[in-house]
Amino acid sequence: MDAIQKPKKKWLLFLSLTTLILICNFFIYRIEEVPDGMVIGSIVDLMIVIPLLAYFFIIRGRHSFKTLSLVIAGGYGAAWIIVPNDHLSSLPFLKYLLIAAEGAFLLVELYIAFHIIKRIPKVWVYTKELKAADGDFFPNRLETAIQENMSAPLFIKIYLTELSLFYYSLFSWKKKALVTKDSFTLHHKTSTMALYIMVIHAILLESAGLHYLLHQWNPIVSWILLILNIYTVFFILAQIQGFRLNPVRITEDQLIIRIGFASRINIPLKAIKSIREYEGPEKLEKEMVKTTFQAIAPDFIEEKPQLEILLNEPQKAYLLYGFTKSVSQIHIRLDDPSAFKLALTRKITI
Repeated sequence: MDAIQKPKKKWLLFLSLTTLILICNFFIYRIEEVPDGMVIGSIVDLMIVIPLLAYFFIIRGRHSFKTLSLVIAGGYGAAWIIVPNDHLSSLPFLKYLLIAAEGAFLLVELYIAFHIIKRIPKVWVYTKELKAADGDFFPNRLETAIQENMSAPLFIKIYLTELSLFYYSLFSWKKKALVTKDSFTLHHKTSTMALYIMVIHAILLESAGLHYLLHQWNPIVSWILLILNIYTVFFILAQIQGFRLNPVRITEDQLIIRIGFASRINIPLKAIKSIREYEGPEKLEKEMVKTTFQAIAPDFIEEKPQLEILLNEPQKAYLLYGFTKSVSQIHIRLDDPSAFKLALTRKITI
């Protein structure tokens, strides 16, 4: 428990101090007379103090110095946004400092690009091997290949999520579900599809009316909201296709569970301790949620899971945009729980 709470406290303290620094620097330039030397103080705050806070509270011991360079680049961007141009121009050396910071950031980006490019052939070969092994869909295979063969930076993880989103929402409608003798659906006996269609319908109606009203007040805000609504529709369509095309599967060596396109977990069969009827509460405690993968299709009325899968050791579950969490049990609700329990029990007892 203490090991989980400690990083949270560090994050909270870091964000609180960073927010305080940004707010103070923002408002100091909104008074009538800015104190002499304030610009230098702001540069120190934004490009030295905040990165040092990030290093000591977040980065040290867990992340590389590449992450620190991103924080410094963020401070560089914040300086341009917060400090007015007439104050920045009063410091002739500042432009050279910013150029140096930009050059360092560019070098880091080139290093990351080189690191990625040199591994592309290996990733591509592994992607084709996965197709031969289980016939999975391309975004899923590519994501697995990258995770197995390289340490992907954040922007690659975000790209993989976006690739899956647009693949499933736009290009997967002629695909057929990955059905085997040990495939089990999650959504056929629920109102998941009706719920998603209702939400899409509501978004489209809201977009048409609200876009018109907001456009009279602020065209930029209206277009931003419209783009967000369109993105949400694509997201829901991708979820619909993810449920349709990716049933729960038991292979010779692992249990594969995907919740739409947005989250997944692959569990080696040897890591499964037992499967049993779920007899717990309808709503889990907060700490329990953190270590549980909920394999339940959304519905108008939230139902309890039918089965609980206990693991010998924690396994990594993959969420949106590269986020992960370590889980020690799976709560699952299926269309045919009895057949699933029988098939999984047979596999793990062989």
